[in-house]
Amino acid sequence: MCSGGGFCRATYFMVKFLRTAVRYFIFFVLGTIVKYKYNEIKRMVENNLFSTSIILAFIGVTIFLETRAIQSYYYRLVFQTIQSFSGVLFIFMFFEKNQKWCSHETKVGRALQYVGKRTLDIYLIHYFFLPSNLLMLGKFFTDYPNPTVEFFVSMFLALLVLSLCLVTSNLLRCSDFLTEWLFGRKKEI
Repeated sequence: MCSGGGFCRATYFMVKFLRTAVRYFIFFVLGTIVKYKYNEIKRMVENNLFSTSIILAFIGVTIFLETRAIQSYYYRLVFQTIQSFSGVLFIFMFFEKNQKWCSHETKVGRALQYVGKRTLDIYLIHYFFLPSNLLMLGKFFTDYPNPTVEFFVSMFLALLVLSLCLVTSNLLRCSDFLTEWLFGRKKEI
């Protein structure tokens, strides 16, 4: 039992923070591994059996998580981690196999590369544009579940937030001082 509610709340939030930090830290480790072992991972992705296994694992675990009520936090965490890793590998495989339309010669490629160059800006700014009260929308989708509409609404909101972040980033970059102070680099010429 905790004496003094402040300490208990602080402990609760610290444990919650550590769980979240560890969960996301794994992805930074995965990114570092991909950076140093890119050729080996690319060879694995080109293997048809491996890529099929990753796609089936992602789809299977996603369906399992959506259709089953898993009571145990730890079992759910294991399945969510498998889903997350297979999802990241699935996206990696998708872009690896479709490099032609991601090149600098296409509009999609130029847009993706522009967003990629501004990821720090987006990461710093996006919080200010996240919708704060979507309870009505959440209640609507709880009462009338429709994954397709949910997907398109989510994509619309994500693209709206992304656009607002990029516009704000360009406005902030009008000032050399703010560019260097916020983004840590001199203004691009």
